[in-house]
Amino acid sequence: MNVIHVANIGSNRANGVNIVVPEHMKYQSKFSNIGFFNFSGISVPIDSNVKILSKNNNLDFDLREFPEPFNRPDLVIIHDVFSTLKFYKVAKILKKENIPYIIVPHGCFTYNALKRKKIKKLIAINTIFRTLIYKATAIQYLTENERKNSFIQNNYIIIPNGITIPQNVDTRRNYDKVSFVYIGRKDIYHKGIDILLKACKIAKDAMREKDATLTLYGPDRKGSFKKIDKMIQEYKIDDFVFNKEAIFDHEKERVLKSSSVFVLTSRSEGHPVALLEACAYGLPVLITPGTSVSDEVLKYNCGWVSEQTAENIAEKLIYIVNKPEEIQKKSKNAYEYVSNLYSWERVAKLTIEKYKEVINNYDSVH
Repeated sequence: MNVIHVANIGSNRANGVNIVVPEHMKYQSKFSNIGFFNFSGISVPIDSNVKILSKNNNLDFDLREFPEPFNRPDLVIIHDVFSTLKFYKVAKILKKENIPYIIVPHGCFTYNALKRKKIKKLIAINTIFRTLIYKATAIQYLTENERKNSFIQNNYIIIPNGITIPQNVDTRRNYDKVSFVYIGRKDIYHKGIDILLKACKIAKDAMREKDATLTLYGPDRKGSFKKIDKMIQEYKIDDFVFNKEAIFDHEKERVLKSSSVFVLTSRSEGHPVALLEACAYGLPVLITPGTSVSDEVLKYNCGWVSEQTAENIAEKLIYIVNKPEEIQKKSKNAYEYVSNLYSWERVAKLTIEKYKEVINNYDSVH
């Protein structure tokens, strides 16, 4: 099977799409011929088995210019459609050549995600992107919750993100002094940082009494770093809530190993890789339904699920710092959760099987 992935990804490592797309291709290349066309023209780390089809001096998607077998692919995968208008041209070419294609929205089709730049997106959906979106052979959602909360419900498949599972993880957690941690973009609204900080204000007495802390790691987003600092000062919680720069690689691993609970109170997510990585290091999680994995977290008993309100999140914070012994059990469950469901090898095999089904269904009616 010959598959082309088309995206517009760059080098910002805080953007989950930039991280997971190369990983999907790397592991899929063990089972199929994988090509990659990147509209950004930026060189990103890609496995050597993946054929690079885009060139810095020529970023026109033209099947005639691609080497065999990618001049006539069996399937094309289009990632994160709102990242560039050029995707509509890709769809136009594929429809003309009678080649099936799948859209992977990475969370951007959810109703909460559409609230950002709503007018712009609605115009695009109903004009230039209309054919691209509604004529897609299938929509690839990352979770069932993402699908349920998205504006397109038909012709879908469910394929999650994966992660590299670390070996010999110590799931024993320090719960004498509970340290909550957030790692991700400092997108105040999307990631629910505003309600998380309000929750800390409500729970401040319990947090101080138990000497608990919350540390937010991540890059600035349009001045959000200063806004978060200001909120922390205004709420008078700067003695136990800390706002820090982004961390990667060994420093990120060190933080995950030394923290107690990972917190993600997002209003909307496709499939949060940072959360899966945290679980892989044995961190139980405190999340909201917007993260799209709340049902799994409850099923595997690897964390706590709060309603999307500051009051309810505060209740969970207070509960956790007063019941720290629960962290240990949920830590082991967190590791088992991602090991059983989300290793890249397992995800890649599932993906190729689903892609074959899409192609076969397409061929049967064309």
